[in-house]
Amino acid sequence: MIWWWVIITFAVAYLYFILGDMLLRYEYENHHSQWIRDGKPVGWFWRPEEGNISVLLKLGIEKQSRILHSWTFSTPEWIRKDRYAAFLLWAFRLVYGCLLILAAYLMGYAAKYGDRGRFPP
Repeated sequence: MIWWWVIITFAVAYLYFILGDMLLRYEYENHHSQWIRDGKPVGWFWRPEEGNISVLLKLGIEKQSRILHSWTFSTPEWIRKDRYAAFLLWAFRLVYGCLLILAAYLMGYAAKYGDRGRFPP
């Protein structure tokens, strides 16, 4: 039974990564000047076609973490003015909340049953 929760958690985490990439790509394609001001963040799977990829990866992943974390708790002005971006951010936050709940459940389960040497079914 616990393995279903693990599989669901990985699926939700994958959706979280995809939505984060969709947000960053949308910013890149539709609000390019804001994307530059944000430090040219890249996604987990998405990479922009322009520029030196090694430099983008080095700087962009650091920016990605900072940007997506800040968007989790506050909404930038450009997203407030863009209906599709607002929807993506809403979905991103919803999936983030689900991921936190699932992770907390799994950690609690591991704390309760993990010292027994074998998880119950």
